[in-house]
Amino acid sequence: MSSKNDNEVGLIAVFTLVLWVFCAIVSVVGLLTQSHGPPPPAPPPPHAQLLTVQLADELPPSLSAPPVQPKSAPAAPQTVAEPSTEIPFELPIAGPVRIASTREAVPVSAPVHLTFGVGEGRQPSPEYPREAVLAQEQGTVVVVFTVGTNGRVTSAIASSPSPWEILNQAAVRRIRQAWRFSPGPVRTYQVAIQFQLTNGK
Repeated sequence: MSSKNDNEVGLIAVFTLVLWVFCAIVSVVGLLTQSHGPPPPAPPPPHAQLLTVQLADELPPSLSAPPVQPKSAPAAPQTVAEPSTEIPFELPIAGPVRIASTREAVPVSAPVHLTFGVGEGRQPSPEYPREAVLAQEQGTVVVVFTVGTNGRVTSAIASSPSPWEILNQAAVRRIRQAWRFSPGPVRTYQVAIQFQLTNGK
């Protein structure tokens, strides 16, 4: 009987001891948790500030760059006539010039109208190109040409051409190569040459 009571007292003592140890552990854990606690929140990042820089409208003269001037191509020389009594007046020319003889110069006056085959000078007819005859090409070519001091034609162009280039070339070529005038001042003429087929040929 006595040993049984001793056993019960021993169990109660062990249980009490375990209970105290458990309470002590819980207390220690609670203290540790309270001492450390959750980490404090991180401080907010500093507010960014917008820095506005206002540029001056004009830089100081010492800092301003000189304006860049665009490079322009050199002007081509203009052709002017050398002094001559055959040219009644001169026109002022700006820029580089090239002096041309009176033979090369073309007067600015209106051309004199000539009737083909009539009037001064020798005016042989141009040949009718065979290709134009075969193609039944007809038309009128108005040619403006310049006569130099020696009576020879120095330049000729089809100012009012026909629809057929071969007829235009034939008229201009004949005037330049074969027409002759008496020597004298530089002159400009205008003449109309008609290419017309007769009898269907």
